Amino acid sequence: MDIKKIIQDMTLAEKASMCSGADFWHLYGVPRLGVPSVMATDVR
Repeated sequence: MDIKKIIQDMTLAEKASMCSGADFWHLYGVPRLGVPSVMATDVR
C-alpha cells in the first residue's frame, strides 16, 4: 500500500474528514481509495 499515493489522491474534503469523527470512536474512511473507517482511542 502506497500511503503517499493515497494521500495525494485524496480530495481536500476527504483529508479534512479524517480529522473529525464519524462517531465518538471512529474516524471517517475513504472507501473509493480503500481506506477503512478506523477506531480511535486514547487507551494505552
